[in-house]
Amino acid sequence: MFGRSPARRFWPRGAIDLLLRACLLPVEEARAAWQSWCEGRTIDGATWPEIRLLTAFSARVGSVDPASPLAPRLATLARTHWSVTQSILRDSAPALDLLARHGIGSLVFKGAALYAEGLAGRRLIGDLDLLVHQADIMPAVEALVAAGWEGQKGESLAYHRAVWPTRIGGNFFLGRHGEIDLHRVPFHVCRHDAALDAALWQRARAARLVGRSVLVPGAADAILLSISHAVGGSGGDWALDVAARIAGPVDWDVLVDTAVRRELALPALAGLSYLVERLSVAVPAETLAALGRARDGTLARRNFLVMTRNPGR
Repeated sequence: MFGRSPARRFWPRGAIDLLLRACLLPVEEARAAWQSWCEGRTIDGATWPEIRLLTAFSARVGSVDPASPLAPRLATLARTHWSVTQSILRDSAPALDLLARHGIGSLVFKGAALYAEGLAGRRLIGDLDLLVHQADIMPAVEALVAAGWEGQKGESLAYHRAVWPTRIGGNFFLGRHGEIDLHRVPFHVCRHDAALDAALWQRARAARLVGRSVLVPGAADAILLSISHAVGGSGGDWALDVAARIAGPVDWDVLVDTAVRRELALPALAGLSYLVERLSVAVPAETLAALGRARDGTLARRNFLVMTRNPGR
């Protein structure tokens, strides 16, 4: 169906595609994908994006391949990396308290939001993604730096003040596992609009993360955020994340309207068409048709092409 669509070029390929199919397809099809992965790849030679998907697959290996000699290693892999993820959540969550004490609202998204909503399974995370209102970005940065959080290169407060008014986002670190990815804007490459940003916050829902009350995006916004941040890259977590959300209620009209107005129709179509065609995830046909009819602006489309891997394939 999407063979001639430019969206297809951004679909996961090779080992990542096989592992996603092993994770999500019905057992017989998943078994075939898993066996294909085992024929060409090994755990010792697995890339980090593969390790992340192998951790997710470990919960299913018993039904897909009950006699797999890799099952014990997959279980150990999952326990080890899940423990690190819990440490990251535990040591990063105090940033939420810090911002709240300064009267700064924040929205948790991507992997940490799945944990807050009970949808994460064995999802690994490397940091805690936080969005703040654009007007709050400098107070947030100053509060973090004053509390000992540091940029990747230990940048000075003067440096942060110079770059953050126009910066998309950046990471701050504290201790061994504390890491937050602070965002001034929710989407990297799109048409920015204050009304659209306000709508995202208005649709946010309450959840709980590491014993704290947090805000997470509505389902349609969360899907679009996951896809736009990751589709066309080297990993596959986004596909598992979106599939988990589609299992619940989604306002598809909101997703299409937001994607079109933000000029994110191409990445949205790429991600959702992959889920339908390769992973048998149910997405309304009218949603795909509407995204296919949309035309992203030239600049947004060009920037998306630049940011994705091997854009000419």
